[in-house]
Amino acid sequence: MIEKYHTVKNNSQGYFTDKKSKFFSYCFNVKNRDDVKKHLKEIEKLHPKSNHLPYAFRCGIENEDMGFSDDGEPTGSAGKPILFEFERDKLKNTLIVIARYFGGIKLGVGGLVRAFSASARDAIENNEIIERRVCKRVRIEFNYDVLKSIETFCIQNKIETVKQNFDESCLFELLIEHKNIDRFVADLKLLRVTSIEELNIE
Repeated sequence: MIEKYHTVKNNSQGYFTDKKSKFFSYCFNVKNRDDVKKHLKEIEKLHPKSNHLPYAFRCGIENEDMGFSDDGEPTGSAGKPILFEFERDKLKNTLIVIARYFGGIKLGVGGLVRAFSASARDAIENNEIIERRVCKRVRIEFNYDVLKSIETFCIQNKIETVKQNFDESCLFELLIEHKNIDRFVADLKLLRVTSIEELNIE
């Protein structure tokens, strides 16, 4: 199990032109195929007159999901070159989609590969590559009398609280580094947490 991975911090744009053909690139941080589909629809609406919308993505940490499409461009001239650009940086949870407008002069397969690669690279360079810890989302429930102890424990161990709910009891969702999960879950039980549920990997 890996402990850290690289991804892009924000959404970004890039651009490349060659022989009057224009390549508008968009780089997104994504977690799953639903995110990919959502952003593809956004770009389709943004560029309804583009000739092609090839893309590539890598999602997931444990069970990685990867895909790419040439979207009508010659086989191997678009999707794979886009994917190669963020594989160079070992990026996960990343999508790049490129809207291409044909300028009237054919670029050939080699020219298309260079153009899609350059446009994808520009979008990556206009973003920020960050390192993230591999964490597990953990939902805990506990009574109010141990709230202060739980909060102190999270602060001391640099555990991020991503969700809080205060009702008849307290409900927290925490991000705990995967390498620390067994130890911290055992510690939380000693703090009289009434229930602990391990959720997804992030």
